[in-house]
Amino acid sequence: MTRIPTIQRTNLQTITPKRLQSEIDYSVYKQFTDFMHRGSRCQVDRLLSYLGASIDNAAIQAGSESAPSTLSEFDVVNVVIDAVASKYPAWFGEPNAVQNLDQTISDYHLAESDLREQYWQEQLNSDDHIEGDNWSEQKRVIIPLTGLILQSVRIQKQADSHAATGDAQDRIKKTVMRESYENDLSEHQVQQAVNEALGTLRS
Repeated sequence: MTRIPTIQRTNLQTITPKRLQSEIDYSVYKQFTDFMHRGSRCQVDRLLSYLGASIDNAAIQAGSESAPSTLSEFDVVNVVIDAVASKYPAWFGEPNAVQNLDQTISDYHLAESDLREQYWQEQLNSDDHIEGDNWSEQKRVIIPLTGLILQSVRIQKQADSHAATGDAQDRIKKTVMRESYENDLSEHQVQQAVNEALGTLRS
């Protein structure tokens, strides 16, 4: 059972479009509740509320504060993806955000266009509209779409972990090779030192 209150109170099967029911692995909401990734903390329940507020703001801008506009589902999807990309730019490979990271990462970055394609699948148009200030309607888009985003984050975290491990292994091997040259170690001693160092890395 997920610890995210918004998800606990939601019937996921009811709000998930048929085209996405086999595409979304909602276990991501159990796996990710509060986590660090690429230099940023993500508390998923707060993220969902933030995305709802982003839709509220878009509806007010399109209408007024006293009468928020109804938004098309297309607009809501764009608002959600843009909001996540703005909040977590390193997930999307934004150059300045990536440059400021003090860690090795992979070349796997989230792409706004890919997320839109994943959400819409083969559907070319939508007549659905969302009341901009109605949370019950907002979450019909927010929860499935955020599920897709978290699935991509899960893949990205795995790719980053492999990249970091590979980078550490390369540094270890270079260090051992330098020491072997300086200390005239045999080939067997070099391989033994590499294996011991890599074993320490894995433990």
